[in-house]
Amino acid sequence: MRRALVQNEGRSDRGRYLGTTMVTIDIALASDLVADPCSPETAAKLAGLMEHDPGVIRMIRSLALAGAVRTAGYSLAAAHMDLKFRASGTKILIDVDTETERKAA
Repeated sequence: MRRALVQNEGRSDRGRYLGTTMVTIDIALASDLVADPCSPETAAKLAGLMEHDPGVIRMIRSLALAGAVRTAGYSLAAAHMDLKFRASGTKILIDVDTETERKAA
């Protein structure tokens, strides 16, 4: 994930946080890590594999929660997250919609 672009946006209102984390991985920029040709077909294949990999899902959820905490400016409780994986050209696009509340002290 060191080569991924991670963007967070969100807002908090009265102790509730709603936000989105967008992760973009361009496999053309990580060709040394990908055995297959860096093509749209490979990106689609990898997105499909990542979508079902528990380790990848944990890592993406962790990135999203860390971004949500930074954006909200306070600790957050366990979050409901909706993850979507897709490919566009040689890029793998992962969107995480997060909904949570301020963590009780």
